[in-house]
Amino acid sequence: MDFHIGELIRERAKSLRIGPTELGSKIETSKQNVYGIFKRRSIDTELLAKISKALEYDFFVDISKALEINAVNSIPVSYTHLTLPTICSV
Repeated sequence: MDFHIGELIRERAKSLRIGPTELGSKIETSKQNVYGIFKRRSIDTELLAKISKALEYDFFVDISKALEINAVNSIPVSYTHLTLPTICSV
């Protein structure tokens, strides 16, 4: 999956004009750790929940959407046009 959660967090913070120091204060960590978060491609769910609350944005939705897209893209073409058998006829 080509998904960079740290970039999304950085962009959201930037759009709210929240710098690393302020975000660090909101999630109870240092500015240096926030810079490290911005570089991450994956993240602990508890930390992501704190960041989501601090930035008033549900990053879990973005992750879910990325997973759905990847799941659809990984289905072989031969399986995308299957018809299900009729279980009972009317």
